[in-house]
Amino acid sequence: MLQRTLTARVGQPVTVEVNMRDVSINDPTDYRVNRGTELRIEWTQYQGPVGGEATFARHESTPPWPEPEGRGGRGPARQPGPEIVPVQDEGTARVNVAFDMPGEYVLLGQADNFRRPDSSSGDQCCWTNAYVRVNVTP
Repeated sequence: MLQRTLTARVGQPVTVEVNMRDVSINDPTDYRVNRGTELRIEWTQYQGPVGGEATFARHESTPPWPEPEGRGGRGPARQPGPEIVPVQDEGTARVNVAFDMPGEYVLLGQADNFRRPDSSSGDQCCWTNAYVRVNVTP
């Protein structure tokens, strides 16, 4: 359920932020989970006016991503774009978003713990969705 609507003007970025925390219960004897949990949220435009487009830009509080790992690793093969925001263990993830035309938009954020040893693209575990409504005026 969307309970709060952000407002923005065409061409002027607005900051979208969400608080994230991994609540997984892990085996304390498993050495693979003793280094903390890398979380991420990936933002996309879910709905908007016909022809309207949301453009994402890195927020100044976003930490840099580690160097990309090769395809054999569990990380991305290239640096993620600004629409993907990392968080270590817990914290606030922020992204700047600008809109090219007025109207009502809904942004979708998919948060996950993609680098956990028990998570992969074929694993149906451990993500949640966030929806943010943005009313954009001229």
